[in-house]
Amino acid sequence: MFTIIVLVALGFGLLCCCASFCIFCKYRPKPVNAIDDENLIGDRVHDPVAAQRIMEQQNKQKLTLIGKQLPRKKYSNTAYKENQESCAICVEEFLPATMIRETPCKHIFHDHCVMKWVETKLTAPDCPFCRAEISINAR
Repeated sequence: MFTIIVLVALGFGLLCCCASFCIFCKYRPKPVNAIDDENLIGDRVHDPVAAQRIMEQQNKQKLTLIGKQLPRKKYSNTAYKENQESCAICVEEFLPATMIRETPCKHIFHDHCVMKWVETKLTAPDCPFCRAEISINAR
């Protein structure tokens, strides 16, 4: 009889413990920056595909911000064509109708060349010519 009472008490204790753990997991407060969809909890990503998608989206946003900071124009409209007659990345001469981008340090490159360069250096983008930092600021 004593063993039955002990087993019932242990079983009841185990049941209460499991129930309280389940309730804690379901109703625990989530962090302020919690995102419930797409397997995101807080700032942790539990799905590698979702993590890759988030990383690609962040890189695309950075590239867009950098693209806004490097004005795009025709080579014939730039004031610095006397200083640079060819792209320092691909070493091809600029044609008057060529679309270029100008860095904050006033160096000019083919549009596609400098954007490809910046895309490979999104963590710390810099000028391909003088290595001056290209800041990523939202304006």
